[in-house]
Amino acid sequence: MPSEPFIVGTRDYVTLDTWPFGWRFADSELVDIPVRDRDEIRPFSETAARLAWDYAAALHGQSYRDRFRETAELQVDGRGSASLEGPVSERLDSILPATTEQLFVSWTERMAAESRRDFFVRHWSAFCFPVEDVVIWPQDVAWVLAFDYKQRFYFALSRDRRS
Repeated sequence: MPSEPFIVGTRDYVTLDTWPFGWRFADSELVDIPVRDRDEIRPFSETAARLAWDYAAALHGQSYRDRFRETAELQVDGRGSASLEGPVSERLDSILPATTEQLFVSWTERMAAESRRDFFVRHWSAFCFPVEDVVIWPQDVAWVLAFDYKQRFYFALSRDRRS
């Protein structure tokens, strides 16, 4: 696991309207996120996204099972279905520790963001599109949530923590 926490500074953020993934949170055809709530997603600059990508690399991949203990799996068949949104949100709400406030989300070397836990739980489908891998973690890295290209969530606790 990375020895230092992942930290971003105020200069590491960009605005939602200049971020290449911004449409995911603004397109009312795809998501139902009120304009007043869109500040809950804080996109990273490309430089900060690269740092998040490098950091997230230690949270999945070959050494994932050595560092984390999976405690839950959730298959998301039929993503985009209105009937699926609520049940998946409820399940994520029950899995992700309520004491967690901020989350880091990494998609690619160029795309990463910070968001509040509750916003992520409510709007998970804006974060997790089919055929992409996403890594989500809190500042203390007590756990990791991974979404894979097969539309599955994996929740795992750090083996170093007693959560």
